[in-house]
Amino acid sequence: MLSIYNKALMKELNAPLLEQMEKLEKEGLGRTRIEKAENGQKALVLTQDNREYYLTSRYNPEYEAKKLVDSYSDLNNESSIIFFGVGLGYHIKEVLRRYPGIKYFLVEPDEEILYRFLEQNELKDMQLKNLNGVETDYKRMEITLAEFGRKFNRQNVLFFLKSYVHFFKEKRQEFYEKYLLTYKKEKDSAIGGLILSKPMIESIMINMKPILTGPNLFWQDLTQFAGKTAILVAAGPSLDEEIENLRIIKAKKMAGIFAVGSAINALLAKDIYPDAVFSYDPTPANQKVLQQIKDRNIIEIPLFYGTEIGYQSLQGYPGKTFSILSVGATQQNYFLIGKKPLPEVGVGRTISVLALDTLRYLGFGRIILVGQNLGIKGSKVYSSGISYIDSDKIGEQYSVEAKDVYGNTMRTASIYVTMKEDIEDLLSLWGPGEVEVYNATQGGVAIKGTRFKELSELMKTMPENDIDFHWDEKAEGEYDRKYMAKRIKEVAADRDILERYIASCKTILKEIEKERKLGHYDRLRKSYVKLNLALKRLEENLFSTLFVMPIKEVGYKNLVDKIEYFNEIQDPAEQAQTIWQEFNRFLTEYEPTYKKLKEDYKQMEAAMQDYVREGEKK
Repeated sequence: MLSIYNKALMKELNAPLLEQMEKLEKEGLGRTRIEKAENGQKALVLTQDNREYYLTSRYNPEYEAKKLVDSYSDLNNESSIIFFGVGLGYHIKEVLRRYPGIKYFLVEPDEEILYRFLEQNELKDMQLKNLNGVETDYKRMEITLAEFGRKFNRQNVLFFLKSYVHFFKEKRQEFYEKYLLTYKKEKDSAIGGLILSKPMIESIMINMKPILTGPNLFWQDLTQFAGKTAILVAAGPSLDEEIENLRIIKAKKMAGIFAVGSAINALLAKDIYPDAVFSYDPTPANQKVLQQIKDRNIIEIPLFYGTEIGYQSLQGYPGKTFSILSVGATQQNYFLIGKKPLPEVGVGRTISVLALDTLRYLGFGRIILVGQNLGIKGSKVYSSGISYIDSDKIGEQYSVEAKDVYGNTMRTASIYVTMKEDIEDLLSLWGPGEVEVYNATQGGVAIKGTRFKELSELMKTMPENDIDFHWDEKAEGEYDRKYMAKRIKEVAADRDILERYIASCKTILKEIEKERKLGHYDRLRKSYVKLNLALKRLEENLFSTLFVMPIKEVGYKNLVDKIEYFNEIQDPAEQAQTIWQEFNRFLTEYEPTYKKLKEDYKQMEAAMQDYVREGEKK
């Protein structure tokens, strides 16, 4: 049975997970047991497929933990560590013994094992102030891990419990992919300046209705794509050289042709209709990419959209539209899981990442990149036929050198280097031989994980009449309505209580200002503690984490970074004034953002409630 202390702490750390622990407590634990190791310490045994396995040493669990920690030589007190697998906690306690200043986060893929851990350990004895989360739910983990990364500007260390590498191989791989894509998204935001803005969150909220009333791309009959060839067309200058080849491929149905971003307009300028166009840019500027399709009322080209796309791009699209849940759409993904499992597709600083991962999940056996120059070819950066881009304009930023597909030096820009790296990161996650990926971009940058071969040569291996795609807007599939209803309830509760937390912060700030003016500095210490606790409530509140904090990320990080500085101020009057000013500045920006998002969320909430009610009628 869990102690009252652990239950109270778990309620603070992760209330929904505590409910699962209490449910397990009532139903009983049948897959694990605690027994004595040969040295008298406790050992954990797991029953799986009618066999028993030790998740800790059956001889000396503590010694085994010390040897495991020895193998992580890069740990220090300035690290932040993510433990995958808690076992009975021997390795966690050994890390905390050696590095008491370390910040840590616990991920446990098995709820029953987490129960055993909490049953055998007291969280209050494990450097509690440095524990920043406990998770078993991978969807929620995306949010909490991202917040963990934003809060501590440190090098993360992934710590895998040795036995889990074998016994939880698939869950470990799923976690690793989620982790990489979550932190790559955080890196994208920092480098690319893509901190979520109010308009972006607005699009995320507005888009929930078309997502729920329209089809998910992966509800299509995937057998029609199995083993086929897909050509992914980008808007690099080499595209001009492949137009006639693409025209032949399209006419003879030799492969699927998919445009990304502005490549759609280069193809339309040559009267080539691709099989679909990918888009997911959340900014309003993305409208111009699809404007020509809208102006010409072209209904033959389906739109495959990442669900965080700017809502203006989606509205009024004349053709069929199919949604793709990506790891970047954290706010929507929190509510959405399919009745049958749906992939969460990778994203990066180029739409090609989302498109590549989508084509892989659809089942294509070969993907060919065309127009993926990611740099200068001759005197151009873009292909012709794109009215809103000057393809001949080359700025000073194109001063970075890189190797092209022939091994020669080419000029590119740092943003294209990061795009290339994002593509390479994605391809490195794919299994060996899972998909053949060719880079047929003549004069394009060399991309690790692809093989260069000219499109004209690859065409010799493409049979005619090999593809005949059917895009069914009424394809069978649905999201889990019970899951959605539960999530709606959780977010609604936190949304409403958040107003009280803000009021509490304001009250504490008034107390600080009052005591400062009266010179009662000895009374301020308690107020500072209360203020930090109030800020923690804002940080951990679900509605705040999903919607408000992503917009106020920069201001929040600046405030957190300054907290240590506050403690170094010797003059109590200056300290009180500085703390009041900085917290008040943050709160003054935070509160109106919350009120606006609370109002905007009603539209998203209504769309989800309608979807849940619709299911109740069936």
